[in-house]
Amino acid sequence: MPRRRTPRELSSRHPPAIIDVFPTEIITKIVQAAPRADQQTFCLVSRYCHQVSLPVLYQVIVLRFDRKAALGAFCSSLVAQPARAEAIRSLTFLDGCIPGESEDLHNLLAESMKLMTNLERLSFDRVSNYWQKQSRMFPRLSLLTFENLRRCSLDGVSAQVSHPATDSDGAVASFLTRHREITHLSLSASIIAASTICVSLPNLQYYDGPSELLTEISTSGLKGAQLMWSSGPPGLDIGRSIGALKSLTNPDLPFILSNAFYVFQDDFKEILVSLSSYLWHTTSLQLKLRSHPQMSEYSLINQQSIHEITECLPRLSRLVYLTVDYSDRALYLEEMGVGAEIDPGTLQAWADACPTLEACSLYDRAWKKVDGKWVRCHIREFRAKAGCSAFDI
Repeated sequence: MPRRRTPRELSSRHPPAIIDVFPTEIITKIVQAAPRADQQTFCLVSRYCHQVSLPVLYQVIVLRFDRKAALGAFCSSLVAQPARAEAIRSLTFLDGCIPGESEDLHNLLAESMKLMTNLERLSFDRVSNYWQKQSRMFPRLSLLTFENLRRCSLDGVSAQVSHPATDSDGAVASFLTRHREITHLSLSASIIAASTICVSLPNLQYYDGPSELLTEISTSGLKGAQLMWSSGPPGLDIGRSIGALKSLTNPDLPFILSNAFYVFQDDFKEILVSLSSYLWHTTSLQLKLRSHPQMSEYSLINQQSIHEITECLPRLSRLVYLTVDYSDRALYLEEMGVGAEIDPGTLQAWADACPTLEACSLYDRAWKKVDGKWVRCHIREFRAKAGCSAFDI
């Protein structure tokens, strides 16, 4: 913490600036509330402001650059000044951040991350498949332990990467096993190919990833799941996945269930029937209908999907919020023939089928029930109430 100047020191010069009067705690809060660009400018005001602002700037780090020299310089600065590494709370590797094949750079990255003792959030965001293709870097990082890690996205990591310390355990399984306090977890479809990850995460609250991986996770108080369903090899085992999901939840607690469908129409219907039968305690249901890749004839954007959604609603006895979204606006308008508005008959059918429903949305339009009548509401208001951002890492 920088030393504050005494009143005598201040009075010996020109009248103190307001920045010299406020307590350090207040200045820190002001910097935290400012936009990123203003935080950087604030560092230039004075040496004192620089000392106060720098830890705030380092709380959230997003690595975007693909130049090895830039990545090396950043890691070296952390090693030289460990206090900066200790200030980091969130670290994201974005698309384009590629450390390359340099063994020295790999060692430097691992050494700098080891100093991030207060890290709470870690995200490998697909990064151009780099973490999936390179077998040396992530296993090395997976050996690190972050005591305060609570949110973790491994979207860009494959469990097929071999672990350097064992012959059978994957790097992903090893990493998760040593971070059992994680509350938010996001996994990628590439992990499905692994033989097993089998991890116990007793504090896990929100899961985002393929439905097939639900059988590999053990917990008992899941508050929300954002699942990706995909038809095709090796094929969907719908009953097994939904059975596993049910075992992870507590029926006495509100539950948010979000689903992205890349499936055929028959699979879509089976999933809806199973979800509504076994997860009847769902309070917020989000259905994201996608066109099946390379198979437009199997698109879920049609009236049949709306009918099948309506049929499943009576079994959801605690449902409060319903979201139906489409990936293709043009196809939606063409197939549904109702413009951007929901068919009033569909809205009424949903209300009749599910008396507990208080608000719903279709594509980018939302409605809520006020004094027994359905009225339009802002989509942002709806999404906030429906918990659409609960899975953010």
